[in-house]
Amino acid sequence: MNLFKIHTKPNIPNYDNKSNEIIEEDKVIAIEPFASTGVGLVSEGKLSEVYAIINKRPTRSPIVREVLRYIEDEFKTMPFAKRWIVKKFGPGKAQIALTTLERENILYQYPILMEKSKGLVSQAEHSILIKEKPILLTKSLE
Repeated sequence: MNLFKIHTKPNIPNYDNKSNEIIEEDKVIAIEPFASTGVGLVSEGKLSEVYAIINKRPTRSPIVREVLRYIEDEFKTMPFAKRWIVKKFGPGKAQIALTTLERENILYQYPILMEKSKGLVSQAEHSILIKEKPILLTKSLE
């Protein structure tokens, strides 16, 4: 894990890839297993209304610049939901800004990920600090 980055190395698949990589002490890793009743393959569905900044560059419109400045300050490089921008700027201004920023290749809109055979999928996540005895950093609310 890195600050304001998702899905950083190391990547540890849920199958034996014959890797001999050793995770160093004091690293923080996220473990994000998925379980499925389907074939376990992912396909992309329709767009999700979840965005992230992919390029830092100027934009001409003052309205779009204002929204972009807010996104950069509030979310950095992390994904964010359209509804959060609508809540701050209203539906019209938010839609214009998001559409413009996506067209200008400043924002990326993520597709919904679907199980290829339409199976059910469950997911969990924990963050762990690697020590001689690993430390679980996230806890269940249950």
